[in-house]
Amino acid sequence: MGYESKNIGWIDTEYLFQVEASEKEIIRNFWDAEFNRPFYEVGQDVFLTQAKSKLAGFAASDFKSVDDIYALIHPDDVNHVVNFSIRGLDFVNHEMKMPLLCRSQFVLRLKSKCGSYKTYLRECFINGVKGGKATRNVGYLKDISWMNGVQIRAWKMDGEGAEFFDYSFPEARKFTKTLTSREIEILRLLARGFHSRDIAEALKISRLTVDTHRRNMLRKVEAANTPELLTLAWDMNLKI
Repeated sequence: MGYESKNIGWIDTEYLFQVEASEKEIIRNFWDAEFNRPFYEVGQDVFLTQAKSKLAGFAASDFKSVDDIYALIHPDDVNHVVNFSIRGLDFVNHEMKMPLLCRSQFVLRLKSKCGSYKTYLRECFINGVKGGKATRNVGYLKDISWMNGVQIRAWKMDGEGAEFFDYSFPEARKFTKTLTSREIEILRLLARGFHSRDIAEALKISRLTVDTHRRNMLRKVEAANTPELLTLAWDMNLKI
């Protein structure tokens, strides 16, 4: 499966940057600092890159729009990044009282100039607000390929009210609709390290019934074994 750049980063979020022209825009400048400047800034009429920076082996001048960055995202990650960005901006615009203090983090893979994929942490800050709604943001992209045990597509939202932000990947909804409530209950116990015997005792059902539920879950989500089943659930940030 490939990914074709088609203004996905701009078209899908454009409506989130619609504000009244008469209202004053407040812009927080992240570009004054000599060090640790963001790699890019994007908004309704803005796309800037840090001139002296490089990303995955590419010079900043190679990126003419945010779509050029999105085109490097691993095919398995791109929809998650877009959906998380849309949901996050929508939450900031409608639920957070102080958007300028909002920060989001997302782990994704980018294709380097040499053709291999590297793991990056994308950290975004809202730096423009008009009428209480976000108008622009800046993004830091840090290569964290050297870190062990990093969960791809892990995310975090910080800021006043951020504890009410809840995001699950689109596949998670399909995942939960596929499994019965009893199967999800057993899945939660498996995730906590319980064995079939323990689960049977806790739920007051037979071990044979537990094992039958486990086999059904593997079949439904096409997982080879229980560790793969749990990995799928964790990868989709399913709350288990």
